[in-house]
Amino acid sequence: LATASGALPRFATGIQDADEVTVELAGTAVQPHDRMLFHKTTDRTTYDLAMSEVTSQEALLTNAYGEITESTISNVVLMLDGIWFTPPLESGCLPGVYRQHLLEQGQIVERVLRREDLLSSEMIGLVNSVRGWRRALLA
Repeated sequence: LATASGALPRFATGIQDADEVTVELAGTAVQPHDRMLFHKTTDRTTYDLAMSEVTSQEALLTNAYGEITESTISNVVLMLDGIWFTPPLESGCLPGVYRQHLLEQGQIVERVLRREDLLSSEMIGLVNSVRGWRRALLA
C-alpha cells in the first residue's frame, strides 16, 4: 500500500508452503453476488473469519446455496470422474490468474461444485499463481 506521501514501500518475504495441505469447510457462507469477492483487496475479513472456524491449514468457503467457492488464498479444483473441475465465477470466487490459465489450457473445466462433490472427489487441489498447484487433503 502507498504511504501518505504516495510512496510505494518495497519489501519481500519468502513463502514457505507445503506441497500438500489439509482443508476443511468453514461454517460461514459467502454471498455469491458480493462484488468484493471478485476483486483481490486488502479486506480479508471474510477469509480471516473462515480460518478462525477451522483447525486445518486451509479453509474452504461455500456460498449461501451450498456451492464451494474457493479457499482463503487459492482457487479450488476437484477431480471427479477423472476430470478437474473448478467453481464458476457466479458461485462467488476470485477469478485467479492461475485458474484462468488452467481454464485456457483446458486442464480444468468450470462446474458448480457442492459439498457432496468434495466428499466424493478423487482428488482436491488448491491453485494459486504464487504457490502453484498444491494437493489438498480433507481434514
